Amino acid sequence: NLEKGDANAAIPLLEQAVQDMNRLHYRQVEGWFTAYLSEAYLLTGQHEKAREIGRQALEIARGVRFSYAVGLAQSALGRIALASGDRTEAETNLHDALQTFDSIQVRYELARTHLELAKFSHAQGNHESTAVHLNEAHGLFKELQVPKWTERATQLADELGVSLAEGGN
Repeated sequence: NLEKGDANAAIPLLEQAVQDMNRLHYRQVEGWFTAYLSEAYLLTGQHEKAREIGRQALEIARGVRFSYAVGLAQSALGRIALASGDRTEAETNLHDALQTFDSIQVRYELARTHLELAKFSHAQGNHESTAVHLNEAHGLFKELQVPKWTERATQLADELGVSLAEGGN
C-alpha cells in the first residue's frame, strides 16, 4: 500500500508488523518496517510523528547493525527534514543515506537518494549539484531497468531545467 501511495492504508499494517517483529524479537525486520512506517507518516503530513518513528527506526537498525534499514531511516529522516524546512538536517541525513547505500551497494536506494538530493540542491539554488544528482539517479535507474523511476528522474530534470547526459549517467 505504501509503494502505491496509500499511506493511510499502510499505517495500520506497518504498525502491526512493527509490533509483531518486536514481540518476536526480529529486530532487523522491525527496524526496516519502522523506517517504512516513518515514511507513511510523512506522506500523511504528520511530520513530528514521522520524525519520532524515523529516529526509532535508526536507533533499532544501528543497534542490530542492519545497514539497509539504517539507510532507509536516514533517507526517511532526510525527506522529513526537507518537508519540515530543516535544510541542515535534511542535507546531513540524505548524505548519510547516500553513503550508507553506496557502502552496501544498494543501487536502487542509492538512485532514489540521489533524486532526493537533486530536489534538495535545487531548493538550495545549486544547479550544478542538482544536475549531478539527477544524472546519477537517472543513470542508475536506467541501468537497473526501472522505467517508472527512470521516467520520474526525466520528468524532474524537465521540471528543474536540467539536461541529462546522453549516456544516462
